[in-house]
Amino acid sequence: MAKIPRLAGLSVVGARHLQREQCGQDAVAVANTERVATVCLADGHGDPRYEFSDEGARIAVEVAEELLMALAVDLLTADQPQQLEKHLRTHLPRRIAWEWNRRVKEHTGQTNSRSTPGPAGSVARDSSTGNLCFESASVALRPRNPDGEWTEAVMPYGTTLLGALFTPELALFVQLGDGEILRLFEGGAELVFPSDENLFGGATWSLSQPDSSTHFHICCLPNHNDTMVLLCTDGVSDSLAGEEPLAKVARWLHSRIDEEGWESVIETLPAWLQELSERGNGDDATVGIVFWG
Repeated sequence: MAKIPRLAGLSVVGARHLQREQCGQDAVAVANTERVATVCLADGHGDPRYEFSDEGARIAVEVAEELLMALAVDLLTADQPQQLEKHLRTHLPRRIAWEWNRRVKEHTGQTNSRSTPGPAGSVARDSSTGNLCFESASVALRPRNPDGEWTEAVMPYGTTLLGALFTPELALFVQLGDGEILRLFEGGAELVFPSDENLFGGATWSLSQPDSSTHFHICCLPNHNDTMVLLCTDGVSDSLAGEEPLAKVARWLHSRIDEEGWESVIETLPAWLQELSERGNGDDATVGIVFWG
């Protein structure tokens, strides 16, 4: 049984955006309770057609964090992970897309849905502690508000999404669009999802597409042997140019944490990410680190 890991989410504005005096388009969110942990990353497209993609990314990680935490009870009690994965592949992408559409439309002023009560199983924050709380999520994947329908109003908010949820026994991974999720374990390293053959030349799937839910990747895996999981936006993976360089970076980070300590290494990573962006493609650079040691 794996212990609950240490988490970090780090993001820097890309060198190219700094030169143009533009804000960063990436977002990252991490959360944990005594038994579960989640990490979510999003990469807003940044193209002039997507002028609010920074907000789209922020909303994406907010939605993903809440829905993944709402699923925690289901993962904690799952005795047939394959059936759970099949269920999630069918319902989770649609629920994420629906809720993202709803909140983006709320941001545009098209809806007034913030006052609508959330679905059973949704996540809230304890008013006294600020900590995330969750309950059984059997109905959390059912859209409850009609304002989640796709419209062209969401297009300027386009973003990708990466997410991971960890319990002592299982890990759930979610991906839409580019970026990478790499598992590091004793004796090896591998990507959770292989590169999408349909994405090349800078193209990516986006939450702003009307059919975004059909392009998600979902995977449930046993959480027994991993020593670290590294999530990164394409500003990191493209600057490293390949799976093996990314695996080398993961091993390097793991070794440094073992030798220097968690806090010491995490404090130095923003500077390293900034240098990587400057030497690489100039894009925003964002990582989520999940460390068991």
